Amino acid sequence: MNDFRCGLSSTWRASATSSQGELRAVDGSTVSHWSSHSFYLRLAPRHHLVQTIVRETMQRVTVIGTSCSGKTSFAKRLACALNCQHIELDAIHWGPNWTERPPDQVRSDVNQLTTANTWVSCGNYGYLRDIVWTRADTIIWLNYHFPIIWYRALRRTFRRSLGYEKMWHGNRETLRRAFLSRDSILLWVLKTYGGRRRTYPKLLARPENAHLQQFVFHHPREAEKFLASLECV
Repeated sequence: MNDFRCGLSSTWRASATSSQGELRAVDGSTVSHWSSHSFYLRLAPRHHLVQTIVRETMQRVTVIGTSCSGKTSFAKRLACALNCQHIELDAIHWGPNWTERPPDQVRSDVNQLTTANTWVSCGNYGYLRDIVWTRADTIIWLNYHFPIIWYRALRRTFRRSLGYEKMWHGNRETLRRAFLSRDSILLWVLKTYGGRRRTYPKLLARPENAHLQQFVFHHPREAEKFLASLECV
C-alpha cells in the first residue's frame, strides 16, 4: 500500500490505498466507506486538506439512498459547498399533478444537465443510471437503518402535508395521499427499502462502476460530519 501522511497540524491525515478504505472520525468511529480510488482519512479540527482532495476528486457527484433518507437536503448542501449545480432528478421526473413525464424527455433533460463539468445530483431512477452514474466520478449512498428512514418519512409527510408545502411544479403531499392512496410515499418506503439495500452493493460492484469513488454513510451524524467539514473551510 502506498502511504503518505500529512504533517499539517490539526488537519486531515490521509493515506492512499489501492482498493478499499474507510473515512473515520477522530474518535475512531467510521464516517464512511469508499472503494476504487481510495484514501484512508482521519478527521481533525481543521479541514484545509480535505477541500483540496474533494475538489480534485469530486467534480460530478450523485447521491443515492432509499426514499426519505435526506438525499435532496444533503445534495443541496454539498452542491453549495462545492459551488456547483444541484440536479434534483425528482423535479425532472415529475410533472404537474404528480404525472410522470415521458422517459425520453426526462433522459434528454438529464443528458443535457450532466454534460456540465461539475454538478451534484440526487435520485434513484434506474432508467437514468446509465447517464448519471457513467458521467459521475463520485457516488454517495445514504444507507441508514430503517427506524431512521421511517421516522424521517413520517416527519416529512406531516410537515409537508400540514404546512401545505409546494414541491416541483406545484405538487403537494397530503395526508390522504400518504395514508389512503396506493401512491403513498410511506407505502413506497416500505416496499423499496429492503430491495435497495440489497441491490446497491451489487450495482456498485459492477465493472462499469469501478471508476466511481464510493462513500457510504450509515447514520445522519456521519453525513453531517462530512458536510460540516466542507462547509467550514
